[in-house]
Amino acid sequence: MAELRVYPEGFRQLGRRIGAIRLAQVLEPPLVRSLERFRADLAHYPPARTDSTYRRTGRLGRSWAIRYSVTARGIEGETGTNVEYGPYVQDAERQAWMHRGRWDNTDEDVARRHRAAVLADFREVVQGELDRTR
Repeated sequence: MAELRVYPEGFRQLGRRIGAIRLAQVLEPPLVRSLERFRADLAHYPPARTDSTYRRTGRLGRSWAIRYSVTARGIEGETGTNVEYGPYVQDAERQAWMHRGRWDNTDEDVARRHRAAVLADFREVVQGELDRTR
């Protein structure tokens, strides 16, 4: 699945100033907001086809979840699904032919769509903490 890494300006400076544990605590809220943005977007279905008798179950949409950890080494998180067919629907590299062009919320699409907002959120938090700790 797609990966999005962010290193906002001032990140290393703030880490030196407040330490790794406090930095991880400061970055937890924007991390959770970012993961939740991805989860909500990935869980969204395109309009149902009118030329098919297939009935959606909604299982894939309901299965998207977030997981993250905050440790002294840093923070990391992921938005994922345990539905076995999920990659064939929403993984840009493995998407099946019948979903191409219909599911425009692949992992890469979602990461690309939210990248600027995620980075802005992290930057705002880092800058706010730098200003607060002067």
